[in-house]
Amino acid sequence: MPRRLQSVAVAFALLVGASGCGGGDAEQAAPAPAPISAQPASAFDIYLLASPENNRLFADVYGLTLNPLVAHRLTAGKRISTMDASAEQVAIAAADGDVDRLGYLGAGGQIVEIPGLGRPYAFRPRFGSAGEMYYFDYNPAPDGTDAYRYFRYSATDARTTKLLESAQDLTGPTPLPDGKLGYAAYGDSPMLIVKDGSRTLRTIALPPSATNVQGGKRWTSVVLAPDSNFGEGSVGMLLVDVATGRKVDVPGWQPISWTPDGERLLVRRTGSANESVLALLDPDRPKAAPEALGTIPNLVVYSGAWVKRG
Repeated sequence: MPRRLQSVAVAFALLVGASGCGGGDAEQAAPAPAPISAQPASAFDIYLLASPENNRLFADVYGLTLNPLVAHRLTAGKRISTMDASAEQVAIAAADGDVDRLGYLGAGGQIVEIPGLGRPYAFRPRFGSAGEMYYFDYNPAPDGTDAYRYFRYSATDARTTKLLESAQDLTGPTPLPDGKLGYAAYGDSPMLIVKDGSRTLRTIALPPSATNVQGGKRWTSVVLAPDSNFGEGSVGMLLVDVATGRKVDVPGWQPISWTPDGERLLVRRTGSANESVLALLDPDRPKAAPEALGTIPNLVVYSGAWVKRG
C-alpha cells in the first residue's frame, strides 16, 4: 500500500486528537491561517506547497510573489500531499475526501475534476516540458498482490497512456533532463531508476533519507530528510547528474523548485520550524552562497513549482 494511504489514519488521529503540530514549539500557539487570496491562481509564476503549522499532512498551496516576497494562500484545509504546475494548470494530489485524489486547482481554492480523468485515486502529479502530466496509482490484484501503474496524461486530447506497471512501490514518473523519466525506489535500497521509454538506462543509488526528486536542465535535485512524511525537517539536498551518475551534497538547503529554464534552483534554508528563508542556488557552484531572496515568516515550505508564462 502506498505511503500516503498509510498516513491517512495518522492524519485523522492528528486532526481529532492533537492540539499542537509537529515541528513547532508545543507551548506556542500556531499562527492564524491566512485567508484565501482573491487573486486567481493564474496570477502567479511560483507555487508552493507549505504549512503555517509545519504539519506536512495538512499542507496547502500558496502563490509566491518575489517583489515583494509574499506567499498568498490559494487553498485551505485541502491536505495536499504533492502538487505541480504548468502554465495552464496547478495539479494537486489531495486527501480532502478520504485519501489522495488528483485534481486541478479551481476558483476560490476548490479542487476540480481533470477533463477525461475526473478525480482519480492517484498520486504525485508532475508536468513535462510539453504540458503533459505524469502520475501513478495503486491498483492491487484480486489476490492482494501489489500493483502500481504509471501514466502520462495529455490535456490536448484528454488521453491517458499507461507507461509502466510494477509490483514495486516506485515514485514517479518524474521528468528528467534530456527527455528521460525517473522512478525513485525508496525503502531498504533507495535508488533513482532512469528510463528512456521502457528501457532502463541506469540506476543511481540514493541515501536512505532521499525523497522528492525534481529534474532541472542538467542536474536533478533530491531532498534529504529524516522523515519526509511528517515534515520533521530536511537536512539538505543532493544534486545528481543523471547522465553520469555524479552526486554532489549541498547541506543546509532544501530544494523547492527549478527555475523555468532549469538553470537555477529555488531553495529554502533548513533548520527552521516556523519560517522559510528562500534563495536561488546555482547548481554549477553548489558551494557558493545562494542569492538571498528573503524570508517568509510563519510558513514552512516543502516543495513547489515555477512555471514559464508567455
